[in-house]
Amino acid sequence: MANSFLLFISNLLFSMDIDFDDFFEDSMKIGQIIGIVFAVITVLIIVMVIVSAIKAKNKTSGYIKNIKDKMVEKIEEQKTKDICEYCGSKLKPEENRCPNCGAQRKK
Repeated sequence: MANSFLLFISNLLFSMDIDFDDFFEDSMKIGQIIGIVFAVITVLIIVMVIVSAIKAKNKTSGYIKNIKDKMVEKIEEQKTKDICEYCGSKLKPEENRCPNCGAQRKK
């Protein structure tokens, strides 16, 4: 039974008119197309990663600028607290009144 099945399959294959040159040529074309598709997908992924990195950098630099601005604002605020608003004398952090004109310290 197995021999007759194998005989049937071999007769079927040999009776077909398969042009293996065209088959391999078509396979190579399909392989080239698949390679090109993968190359395009790879380039798109790389571009997406670069764009994401640039966006993340810009977002981070914005946060850093905000923090820097707040720090400068705090420093300026501290500088104005250390100067008498009436006579401009420098005040020590523990002084509540200006040693020069006696004005109450700005809080």
